[in-house]
Amino acid sequence: KTHIDLPIRGSDELAQTALCFNRMAGVMCTNETALITAKEQAEEMSKTKTKFLSSVSHELRTPLNAILGFSQLLEMDAKKSFSKEYQQWLHEIKQSGELLLSLIDDILIFSSLESSKLSIVISSVDIVVVVNEALTMLQKTAEENNIKLQGFDAKTSVYVQADPLRLKQVLLNLLGNAIKYNTENGKVWVEVSEITQQVTNKLQLKIAIFDTGMGISDEQKDHVFDEFVRYNQGTYMSGVGIGLSLAKKLIEQMGGEIGVESTLGKGSCFWVCLNLE
Repeated sequence: KTHIDLPIRGSDELAQTALCFNRMAGVMCTNETALITAKEQAEEMSKTKTKFLSSVSHELRTPLNAILGFSQLLEMDAKKSFSKEYQQWLHEIKQSGELLLSLIDDILIFSSLESSKLSIVISSVDIVVVVNEALTMLQKTAEENNIKLQGFDAKTSVYVQADPLRLKQVLLNLLGNAIKYNTENGKVWVEVSEITQQVTNKLQLKIAIFDTGMGISDEQKDHVFDEFVRYNQGTYMSGVGIGLSLAKKLIEQMGGEIGVESTLGKGSCFWVCLNLE
């Protein structure tokens, strides 16, 4: 952008003031131009990053699906053809492949959200069904980690406005983290309650996932939903640090909210609020 200099006549105090003003306006104009250029460059870099993530993720899926397919074929005949040691190795190959495929899917969805290409289809979803399906899918993982999983008592269906596929993905992420970051012989349980959204006064359902894990410090809570941030850097855990960021983006796309309450050393509660049907 350009600016118009004030006319300067003479060398009195008024002229000196006008000169200073012209210099300051020039500096501000230069700074504004630099900021606009930096913003445009950052946006272009973001688009390039999103395109790269999407392209690489698609390319990785093809060979990985082949690996998983062959491991499943081998597993079908493993008891007859392989020793227990080989069966265990085969199980680890399949398990690692499934984990990697899950991470790739997360990156694909993340890049789709970044480029606004992910479609969210809101419908009436029975939260009882979705929670029970997620708990069933993670039951074996919980048993392998000596974690007790517990759902909530519901005599009737409870419907929320959400995308059923994406909601299940969010719940799987939150429940999976509750298991992964728990203590030995720990517990994970789900509670639901009706609340009124303070801003819109809409009736919402709060789905809270509790765990008896290591907890999160107040400082870490401020960044737990940031991209590529992991709060367990002292020990190795699988993941790239986009699960919670992805969950937040998906829930907000569904018109809901997500948050966390935690006490270091005593456990955490990640909650999701969605509009009731």
